[in-house]
Amino acid sequence: MVPVDVTCTTNDQAPSTTPDGTFLEVDVSEAAGRGVANGSGFVSGFACDGTTYHFVVPVQANGCCPSPPYHGGKAIVNAFADASWGPFDPDTGNAAGSADGSAGPQVIRLH
Repeated sequence: MVPVDVTCTTNDQAPSTTPDGTFLEVDVSEAAGRGVANGSGFVSGFACDGTTYHFVVPVQANGCCPSPPYHGGKAIVNAFADASWGPFDPDTGNAAGSADGSAGPQVIRLH
């Protein structure tokens, strides 16, 4: 579980503070023997109204590629958030407005 605060504000192109889609992705990597344990967690559905929202994002080590399990200790975390507003351009697929941001890398301690 990784705590993350997100504050989303609109840009000049955004028609409202209620985006069509928002998401937050949290990626965690930890050295594990000769490998690296990697995993991602996601949340969605927050407003872009300037309010700070607090999320606790569950992140589990991926079962692929192969990724060993997390074992506790120092790890690196990165976070990325995105929001987009329609209407979407049918020719390009791009949203009329968007906002995004990222944080990290930051060292955290896994328990």
